[in-house]
Amino acid sequence: MSMGPPPGAIQNLPVLETAGAAYRSVFGQLPNLARVALLPFMLTTVLMVPTLAVGDNALLAALLNLLQLVPYTLFGVSWHRLILLGPQAAGAAVFPGWQPRHWRFYGYALIITVLNLVLIHGVGLVTGGAPLDASGEIDSREIMKFLMAFLAGLLILTYVVLRLSFVFPAVSVDETYRLGHAWRHSRGQGLRLMATMFVTLGPALLAGWMVIGMVIAVLTGGGPPGPLTGALAYLLLSALGYVVLALSLSVISTAFRTCTGWIPGPPAGPPARVPGENEPFDGES
Repeated sequence: MSMGPPPGAIQNLPVLETAGAAYRSVFGQLPNLARVALLPFMLTTVLMVPTLAVGDNALLAALLNLLQLVPYTLFGVSWHRLILLGPQAAGAAVFPGWQPRHWRFYGYALIITVLNLVLIHGVGLVTGGAPLDASGEIDSREIMKFLMAFLAGLLILTYVVLRLSFVFPAVSVDETYRLGHAWRHSRGQGLRLMATMFVTLGPALLAGWMVIGMVIAVLTGGGPPGPLTGALAYLLLSALGYVVLALSLSVISTAFRTCTGWIPGPPAGPPARVPGENEPFDGES
């Protein structure tokens, strides 16, 4: 039955079930993960050198930040399509090409990045920076207030970004979808999204850091790391970053599908839509 887009989530997001689905989607298709992450991983590695060497050049730093969104876009579009359409329909190309959906994804990623900067700046204004006394030393009496205010700001930032994140899987599968749709369809699900991300990413980060730490310890014999060990550590951390990113994108794709009732269109026909207010929506009635 065709209907307009839902005014909100059609059902609550199951936290543990969604986290489990994210792990199955990532570790159940590691060859696909390696293929779609290869080019973004290489671009990220290449861009890291000038990023570290940029110094105080604000213009160059801003340009490099814009370029860093390119590998994120390439990986994000490919991975969201794999989760929502399946590997047979989406494929897992090493060099996917830059298509109109990538421009839309990049544009929304840029908007979210700017929003992050605005919110972070706002948190800084509210907290007033690190609490110092008249002599310029850290005021221990104000430390807790500062940390609580900073944590509250971080949680608000995470909440807002997750509420808006439904736009990314939607545009990856060529839906006509905007931030307003994402905000409505994630209504009442913000805390569930945050809990799901914590349950999903916490164990992966902890296990990944432990493994990398043990590898570095074995290579260095407990001594200080050399240049080659440092380079290896960076590569291992970057690889872990893409595993964590895949898990987080899997959560968002699954949450988008769960909360909106989205289903893919027939293979030979036009894709299902999550359109504007007066257009049909192929979801659950």
